[in-house]
Order: sequence, then C-alpha cells, then structure tokens
Amino acid sequence: MSTPVQQAREALGGRLREIRKDAGLTARALAVTMGWHFTKVSKLENGARSPSEEDIRTWCAACGAAGQIPDLIATVRHIEAMYHEYRRQMQAGLKHLQESSVPLYEQTALFRIYDNTVVPGLFTTAEYAAALFRFWIGFMGLADDVDAAVEARMERQRVLYTGERRFHVVLEEQVLRTRVGDADVMAGQLDRLLAVMSLPRVRYGRAAQPDTGKLLDVRRLAGPHRNRLGQPDHHPAARYHALRPCLRDAPAIGRLRAGGPASRWPRDTRLGHSA
Repeated sequence: MSTPVQQAREALGGRLREIRKDAGLTARALAVTMGWHFTKVSKLENGARSPSEEDIRTWCAACGAAGQIPDLIATVRHIEAMYHEYRRQMQAGLKHLQESSVPLYEQTALFRIYDNTVVPGLFTTAEYAAALFRFWIGFMGLADDVDAAVEARMERQRVLYTGERRFHVVLEEQVLRTRVGDADVMAGQLDRLLAVMSLPRVRYGRAAQPDTGKLLDVRRLAGPHRNRLGQPDHHPAARYHALRPCLRDAPAIGRLRAGGPASRWPRDTRLGHSA
C-alpha cells in the first residue's frame, strides 16, 4: 500500500535512476564502480529503501553529477522528516489522520490528485477504506479505530458535493488492479469510481499500461508515464502536470469494457493478482 513517504522515496529513486542513465551506466556497472552489491542500486532506484546522505554523495560522484548532491541530500532529509511526522500522526489514530486534513480540504478550490497504487481517499467506499485501515493498523501496530476512521473519511468526502470545488484526477492503471479487500469490496469500489466520474466537477484520467486496459474503458492517456515524463524532479505531482494536457483533451467514456456494471462481475474475480 502506498504512503506519501513511499511515494517520495520512489520519486527520489527515479531521480537517481535518471542520473545513472545520463552517465551512461547500467545498474550493475554503477554498483561495481561504487563497490556495492547490485541489488542495492535496484532497491534505491525503486524506493525499496532510502539512501543515506553518504549514499547520495557516492552515487553522484560515480555519475559525475556532483552539482546535484545538495538538492538530493535536502530531499533525503525531507523524506526522513516526512516519515517521522507520518508516524506521529498515525500513532494519534487513523480517525485523527482523516480529520486533520478537513480544514485544508474545505479551503481548497482545485484538487489535483495523482495516485499510482490505491484509490484516493475522497473516492473510496466505506468497505474499501475499512480494508485499507485494517492493513495499516496491523502493519504499523496502531490502535484499532477502524469504524471511527471510516466514519471520518466518509464525512470528509462532503467536499465532493459542496461548494464550487473542482477535482482533476489521474490514476495509474495499477490502482484498478491493487487488491484491497475481497471481490465484493473491489466491485463496489469500481462502481463508486464510475459514479464519481459522472460528477460535473470531476475530471478523471487513467494512465494505462500497454495492452492491459481490461478493467475500465475510460480515458486512455497517450505517452509515457511514471518517472519517464522528463520532469526534472520526477515527483508524482510533476507526473500529474505532464499528463494534464492528455487529461484535458481526452473524453471520459466511463464504461466497463466487458459490459455491464461491476456488481455483475463473477464473485471470484481476483483484481490485483496475475492470472
């Protein structure tokens, strides 16, 4: 399950990957140059672990990119601060985490939302949210306040229907495939996404993977995506901005390719798992 901290690690890994490629080095060649096991390079580039400040210095020196060291080290420190703040908020309870963003949401006129793993909180069903919360409670050893957290999230979704707020949303196809809960939970969540797409102030686009558009026949966004958009910092927000022209110009279709509502899918549909 993706978190803001994990997304930031992945974005940093994308930057490191581009630095390596700009230097004309393969991952294995870079690992040899630095005296590392090649798997460490892979883990750093994919956000599976965070680099230390010394790792950043070594990487940039090996790639002839010493000028990027200060900015990358600042990013590492920011991610570490994000992690500690996220842990603090999580320990205060998931209900508190949901409620803490309400004032900002109420003051926001234009939401630009990007996610590459799970459905954003504003668009989840209660059942989908509960499954996510149960995962995090078990994974991080938090106090069990699932029911209160779900109620707070559903209350937070009022911003979808009040005021003149607009929502521009880009989801990677993996969001539609990540298994959260059972098949009924996933079918209900996909029905919910179809309903949200019909709201007049919501513009929705999917960053599709080649030849895998089997779930929703919605906006197919042309061009590369996910850390390959040529943005200098490879942050998810930068990927979103690069996709905006496609999002603006492509029409929303909003039908299941197989036909019929998601609630009619077979009960043993296993979304998020390879056949």
